[in-house]
Amino acid sequence: ASKQGQLIDCQVMNSHLASLGAFELERDEFMQKLLSLREKQTLFDAYQPQVLQDSV
Repeated sequence: ASKQGQLIDCQVMNSHLASLGAFELERDEFMQKLLSLREKQTLFDAYQPQVLQDSV
């Protein structure tokens, strides 16, 4: 979310993904959302190595 992502194509739902807030979409709804987002600008620094949390 901090990198402006809207969808993750997880393919297989499980309890871990659900605990992170994931939910299932019907294929038609997923495709509709995907098409509506494809022109939206993404923050490509999301794909660069980064420290997610400092060590304690």
